[in-house]
Amino acid sequence: MAKKSKVLSRPPPHLSREAALVWREVVAHLRREGTCLAAYGAAIETFCMAVVRQRRLAAELDKAGAGALDKAVLRATEAAAATVKNLAQLLGLSPARKAKPKPTGGGTRAGGRGSGDKSGGVWRGVLK
Repeated sequence: MAKKSKVLSRPPPHLSREAALVWREVVAHLRREGTCLAAYGAAIETFCMAVVRQRRLAAELDKAGAGALDKAVLRATEAAAATVKNLAQLLGLSPARKAKPKPTGGGTRAGGRGSGDKSGGVWRGVLK
């Protein structure tokens, strides 16, 4: 019988209270989805810290107002947002990850050959 992973049962003790709340939400979501893997521990930890950092930096920018934009804070906010976005995609937290591509017509059959559609659809000019 496999042991339950201790890595994802509780937030690491060094996380802030805010990051620990994010941890619990993310782990609960991943468990519901059936994708809560121990290998994701470091990614979840980094995601949680980045979410908190992004929120704090965004609040700092809001407080400063448009007239007093600090470029260093703006760059840090953008970096935190990029980290959140990338890790959300990695962890399957992005709504886009769940979206299924819609058929465009004129695609290929399972054998990899062009469809019976003589117009060529999206492959017109690509396939002969």
